[in-house]
Amino acid sequence: MNTYYGKIFIEELKSKFWLVIILAVICGVLVGVDKCFFGQQMIQTTTFHAEQTIKVDYSMPNKSGREFDYSTFFNSYSEVNEFLKQTEGKFDYSQFNANWKNYTQIEKIEWIQKHVIINNIYDGTMQCIFTLAPDDPKGITYTKEHGAQYLDDYVAFVEGRLSTILPTSNFTELDHFTLEPQEVSVSKKKSFVKYSGVGAFLGILIGLLIIMILAMRKYRNDRT
Repeated sequence: MNTYYGKIFIEELKSKFWLVIILAVICGVLVGVDKCFFGQQMIQTTTFHAEQTIKVDYSMPNKSGREFDYSTFFNSYSEVNEFLKQTEGKFDYSQFNANWKNYTQIEKIEWIQKHVIINNIYDGTMQCIFTLAPDDPKGITYTKEHGAQYLDDYVAFVEGRLSTILPTSNFTELDHFTLEPQEVSVSKKKSFVKYSGVGAFLGILIGLLIIMILAMRKYRNDRT
């Protein structure tokens, strides 16, 4: 059965190869035009990066907490979730990630774990970072206006939490740095070629599916 059907399919493919080509061209053009001229495209940007280096002073040197693992503690699900509860009503997270509203609670926590980072340096010093990669679907204007403030709120959250569990006496900002995202010019010609290729591939699949159906119908007719 498979061998005979295979022969019929090859014959149909040879005789109707033009159908596959036509569908590939039509789908390629339609998808390319739709995505480049009618679709809503997210603006591509460069990296956003904000960081602050903080020195923690302790009131009891023998219980200074200088060996405290800041990153492990603040990267825990419970701490990240607490920070999320404090900030989700203040900041529009969908401007930091356009898919935010579709995330579950655990996905939101894991997104923050990936984008908000604490590095232990040495002797009570840590570096807090908020970063968004070029491929993160972010709102460039909102990120420029609120990205650094978001990190400020995180630093304040960290300092407040440390004050409740360790004998802290002072927090000193040693350094800060912010790299704002810039728009990246996207060539419509390149986008058209990219999406047309995707559409053409879809057209080929549709064409092959149609030929498979025609071959199956012919196979059944020949067997009856």
